[in-house]
Amino acid sequence: EFVYGYSGWCPTVGGDTHGDQNIFYLKNGELIYPASAVLVMYDKKTHTQRFYRDHDDDISGIAIHPNGVVVATGQVGHGPPINIWDSGAGTWSGTAENAELLAGGPPPWPPETIGQLHFHERCIRAMDFSRDGKLLMSVGGDDGHTIAIWNWAEGEIMATAKGHGGAVITAGFNPFQCRSIDEAEWESDAHYTLMSCGTKHIKFWTLSLVPDPEFKTSGGGSMNPKASVADKIGTKPLPGKKQLDLVKKPPKKGLSGEITNRRKEKMKWFLEGDTGKFGKAKIEDVLCVTFVPAPDLEGYDPDYNLECLT
Repeated sequence: EFVYGYSGWCPTVGGDTHGDQNIFYLKNGELIYPASAVLVMYDKKTHTQRFYRDHDDDISGIAIHPNGVVVATGQVGHGPPINIWDSGAGTWSGTAENAELLAGGPPPWPPETIGQLHFHERCIRAMDFSRDGKLLMSVGGDDGHTIAIWNWAEGEIMATAKGHGGAVITAGFNPFQCRSIDEAEWESDAHYTLMSCGTKHIKFWTLSLVPDPEFKTSGGGSMNPKASVADKIGTKPLPGKKQLDLVKKPPKKGLSGEITNRRKEKMKWFLEGDTGKFGKAKIEDVLCVTFVPAPDLEGYDPDYNLECLT
């Protein structure tokens, strides 16, 4: 059984713009990419493929967790789900210590759905995990291209905001400008920076904690608070795998629980964005962006001479 082809034009809705978030490496070196409603995991050394088939319509977004094993995939549809699944490409914190023995051999193991997240409309245009792997950013296909920030392991939306009137093609967390809950001296000092771009725009975002006297300890969002509507789905776990329950859980200290600042004020997550400005230059479609740690970049001047950009 072998799948020929690759849905390189992803997101698939609209057809006039393509995304760059559609092919990745997994922990074990396999390539993962969409082919219609199927996710293909290809081993170039053995020229073999594995498949994830739990979507019922075309794949429109993919994100790989920093552990290289957990995958988030979205599809098109009236109320498209985001599937969170274990690719079986190796072990992670959700894998039992005796997984290899129980599964009958070393990885890769058959993929396993962990759960689903529901919020967006029409399609999932783009997704990305934060550097610490605790948050998932997703962009919907509605008119406002709404952005949602998920505490995915708890199935909760932390914050939402309207993305842009133009089509959002790609989005992601900046791994070099963030302070996670675990890294912050005070939890209230945690913040993340993000970006989104697409049809004639690029937008820069900040996710941070701000005082909120009316913050409810039961959780919620920020700019447009919404309770989690993540649904638990009945999937049979593979031997040795930890089945995460992506439904709302009791509040706890940390991402979804009560957070206070040094003045003991209760805090809430707030997502705020600002459109990038380029002076008098007319901005065209921004199709892809990457973050670079080095202070110097090499680029070409108007005469196509290589130069150092600082």
